[in-house]
Amino acid sequence: VPLTSLVHVRLDTDRRTQLDVLVDETQVEESRFLAGISAGLGLRNSVLLDERCFLIVEGETEEAAVPALFRVATGRSINASGISVLNTRGSGSIRRLTEILVDKWGRDVVVLADSDARSELNGSGWLARLGLVEGTTVFFVGEREFEDSFPDARWCGVLSAHYLPADGSPWSSSEIAGCRNQDKFSEQLLNLVRRRCRDGTITKPDLGLALAASVTGVAGLPEQVRACMVATKALAERGGNP
Repeated sequence: VPLTSLVHVRLDTDRRTQLDVLVDETQVEESRFLAGISAGLGLRNSVLLDERCFLIVEGETEEAAVPALFRVATGRSINASGISVLNTRGSGSIRRLTEILVDKWGRDVVVLADSDARSELNGSGWLARLGLVEGTTVFFVGEREFEDSFPDARWCGVLSAHYLPADGSPWSSSEIAGCRNQDKFSEQLLNLVRRRCRDGTITKPDLGLALAASVTGVAGLPEQVRACMVATKALAERGGNP
């Protein structure tokens, strides 16, 4: 059910009835709301809202951006859909985590990985052994990585809206394009933002949240990201494994 349909009835410290409802459908507020209900009932989140499937990503930008992008692609909350996002922080851990979830736990899994991990993940046929198929439950995104799948104009708009350079000069798409000449676009982009804003505390999750906020329609989603979100929703709606 939509989380906005839930009402948490509880007693406050003065024994008065309090009604808690979800008023802000952001990932942070949804998680806070579910955690509050779980704590009030003395239940773990996994008991209250069992995951119907797991979406595995390999980076912090994706982890931050995916919940909002899922809503854009499907019109549904990722929390209410029973989908748990797991970040392996690199492609090297994807295989082991996926094998545990599928082989040991018997759970449904979708993998969203950077394109530069394709040869690594396709090796030895382990994906096929687990029943995972590229284009159905495995998706590779970007020329090399998730961040570079979004065009220069998109990133320029994101930075212009959220990160004012210290010298007051505007962002340009050519600056973003310059970051694509390096091995890791995401690292170059983050370093550029930190340098121009003179703020070393800016992180990839910050950029991920800002990026997701800029995508207001399906047309703004890279095709593989959109396909991954739709496929994950469909797998969760199939019922998941017990």
